[in-house]
Amino acid sequence: GHAPTDASNRAKVEALLKDPATTPFGKKAALRALLAVGGARDLAAVADCLKLPDVREWATFTLAGAPDRAADAVLAQALSGAEAEQRCSLLAALAIRKNVAAIAPAVADRDPAVATAALAALGRIGTPEALAALSKPAAPALEESRLTALAACFGTLAETGQSRAAAQAAKPFFADPAQAPA
Repeated sequence: GHAPTDASNRAKVEALLKDPATTPFGKKAALRALLAVGGARDLAAVADCLKLPDVREWATFTLAGAPDRAADAVLAQALSGAEAEQRCSLLAALAIRKNVAAIAPAVADRDPAVATAALAALGRIGTPEALAALSKPAAPALEESRLTALAACFGTLAETGQSRAAAQAAKPFFADPAQAPA
């Protein structure tokens, strides 16, 4: 097989991420190459790229596609201290990884855009755990976003063979017209 060659190449690409002389374009190319070979093994090298404004989006989605569950911790840790726009991207990456536990607290984020992104992320996940998180009331200004995310969650549950659970969870929203999603 090619496993020794792949491991050697991956190590070389990861070394490029650590090298301060590598340009932002070079780091983006290295991150793209890591996606092509199944993800990074050295998550610290990718995590360091989260701190670089020109590369952080690429690093975020490299981590989203990483096979290692440790990538969840890297993404969740990056949430604290990140600016609002980056927190939204990190939440989207955590949604790809279906990490409800890391996303749910962001529903209470001080920035309404981040809280809305968290609700949307939970809606895209569409698992019983995401449904439970979305079933909790949100700030009044976020209620419409929460109901939209709930509708998305119901749809995903139904599409994944959980129609009965989706219908049961949705029933109260259709019983009271004041709470029906728009």
